[in-house]
Amino acid sequence: MIWTRSFPRLARGRGAKTASAGLALLLALLLLASTACLSWRQAPEPLPALVYAAAEEPQALILLLPGLLSDPEDFDRHGFVEAIQRARPNAEVRALDLHPGYYRDGVAEERVLEDHVLPARRRGVEEVQLIGISLGGYGAASFLSRFPDQVDGAILLAPWLGERELVEELRQAGGPTAWRAVQASEVALEDGPQDGSEGDPAVQLWLDLVPLLESSNPPKLWLAYGESDRFAGAHRQLATLLPAERTLSRDGGHRWRVWEQLLDDLVQAGALKPALELNQDAIESPPSEESRTNP
Repeated sequence: MIWTRSFPRLARGRGAKTASAGLALLLALLLLASTACLSWRQAPEPLPALVYAAAEEPQALILLLPGLLSDPEDFDRHGFVEAIQRARPNAEVRALDLHPGYYRDGVAEERVLEDHVLPARRRGVEEVQLIGISLGGYGAASFLSRFPDQVDGAILLAPWLGERELVEELRQAGGPTAWRAVQASEVALEDGPQDGSEGDPAVQLWLDLVPLLESSNPPKLWLAYGESDRFAGAHRQLATLLPAERTLSRDGGHRWRVWEQLLDDLVQAGALKPALELNQDAIESPPSEESRTNP
């Protein structure tokens, strides 16, 4: 093992609720960590990572994005590295030190891209996948929404996808698709030029994910969470945009023990299969319309 800068687009139509994306996410992070001691760290370049070499000639790169209060070492401590490399012996695994400072500075996605994804592509790596937990799940989803052509898939484990107010908006609107249509209507009704301010990054994420996941060639996105997770309301909304077979849940809350079990479930479901195999599975078993119904 060796140790080796975001939300520039705008979320419109929310009037007085708009603020800089960095400030919005900073406030959200502080709320998430309100019962814990969170010390802000600098965000060095390049983005450090713990690197676990592949057992075979590396053909894939799997990047692990930690949660708010987690360290890169936690993935090894909780068996993630071993389970992933057992399922994919030709994959190099990197546990990124993508701590809250990178999100605070609005540079998380660029650092993942510039420091890990693009260098791997230049080395000839055929496949790149992201696995993010909690805040790291948000980071993986945000990266996917911004750079869908740079990764071959992502797994979101109990991702943070916005505060309760936003999740309630999604539910009351009838789901993410209907909510996004309301947002588009508000933009159309706005008077005069935009002021250039950036909005809530979670709002922007949903605005980007809905058309991406409803496109004719959506990315290979998997979602897994505990039924009593404090973010489960948002997870159920995201599930309406995914094929039913790519959403997994089990009893439990927002904790490593549940995520360990969910990783095993994901492996069994084929979430870590090479992208070519997943594409073939999709051709043989296209998703049903029932998988897109709103809960």
